[in-house]
Amino acid sequence: MYRVLIAEDNEPTRRRVIEEISSDISEIEFLQAATFEEAEKLIREAHADGIEIRVAILDSQMPRAGALVISMDLCNIVSAKFPDVLVIHCTAFAGDPTVEKHVQERHSARRVHEFFPKTGNWIEALVSELVRDKVERELNSFFSVGRGVAHPMFRQRGATFDLADLTQDIARYWSRLPEETRARILNDFDVDESNPTRIVVSLGGRDGD
Repeated sequence: MYRVLIAEDNEPTRRRVIEEISSDISEIEFLQAATFEEAEKLIREAHADGIEIRVAILDSQMPRAGALVISMDLCNIVSAKFPDVLVIHCTAFAGDPTVEKHVQERHSARRVHEFFPKTGNWIEALVSELVRDKVERELNSFFSVGRGVAHPMFRQRGATFDLADLTQDIARYWSRLPEETRARILNDFDVDESNPTRIVVSLGGRDGD
């Protein structure tokens, strides 16, 4: 299950984000928090129960101890409990010194962290990042990380249903995937784009030529 923690105190914004993500990504579960304390509790409970949080969407300004404060502590907490989590900061305070310092110190060298100012089509950009993350996680479950070579255990199992889910997601999201993800996919899959309304994906790719 692809689990997403959303820590956002503005209920209409939180609802809109959930609706936009749900319209594009299936088999997804949301953990919702309107305060710092609620989010921290959800993180600790999920970790204690062995439930993995794949993505954490964090508003930089959250109610904490009854006051609105800008804090990056949730990022540190969720990253410590779930090292592979994709942390996405959504903020209306991109120029705030606290935010800028945190991004420079914690995020500049880590691809697994993203930063979205709440301007323009920020929710659309956020959803696209989740699409990329979901597909790459599916690829990682089948292929040797960073090599683009089919894992022998995958071929031995013949995991037909899992492969069908993966190829379906590749076809569904193909037009929205960044070039680096497409290049990785093409190492092991053939992607037929001759009919834009029905992209066909099959196991093969450049490595099999």
